[in-house]
Amino acid sequence: MHVGEKSSQDYRIETTNPGGHSSAPVRDNAIYELADALIQVRTLEFPLQMTDTTRAYFAK
Repeated sequence: MHVGEKSSQDYRIETTNPGGHSSAPVRDNAIYELADALIQVRTLEFPLQMTDTTRAYFAK
């Protein structure tokens, strides 16, 4: 018996900001806000979840 337990999850992170012009960039812009959000996502730790099949496999 073979059991596939892989799954995927998609996220959408969106940011908007009045920004500026490339000739006079501002420090408070959407790119930096997005970068900060990605750093926060990187630090997340999701709990391990096992199905009964996986739990039985590791119990052996």
